[in-house]
Amino acid sequence: MEDCKIKYRLYSIFVDSIIVVGGLFVLFYATGTNTFWKDVLYTKDISVTSIELLYIIRVFIIQLLFIIGYIAGIPAITKGQTLGMYIFKIAYINEDGSKCEFGSLFVRNFLGILLLGVYSMGFTIILSWIISMYRRDKRSLSDIISKTRVVDKLDY
Repeated sequence: MEDCKIKYRLYSIFVDSIIVVGGLFVLFYATGTNTFWKDVLYTKDISVTSIELLYIIRVFIIQLLFIIGYIAGIPAITKGQTLGMYIFKIAYINEDGSKCEFGSLFVRNFLGILLLGVYSMGFTIILSWIISMYRRDKRSLSDIISKTRVVDKLDY
């Protein structure tokens, strides 16, 4: 299996980002979060009761589960693909060529990209892309940490 070109990874990330942001937007309105924040903004009352705090935590957990489900759960039950990856015919596999399990996808996508990217203010993501541009196998930092690869063709 061939390692995929960086441009297809970027295209699929763009599509997946639209899906995730759209999903979070729907969850934002479906959980009533928009009315909660509108009340806070218009009344200028920033004090939060314990019930409101529980509500905020519940919404955060729902949104976090949605993100984890999309970036790690869906590829674990499909052939290692999110919708964006399916469109551009690329997939996650383990270093040995076997199908990725939820644990390695969670480490790769959630811990390796989201948390490290957020806590380093994007520095690790930029470093990861620089590393992948100069490596012969095009593996990024998150691929190296989770022992995965992103490939062009699926043979299984």
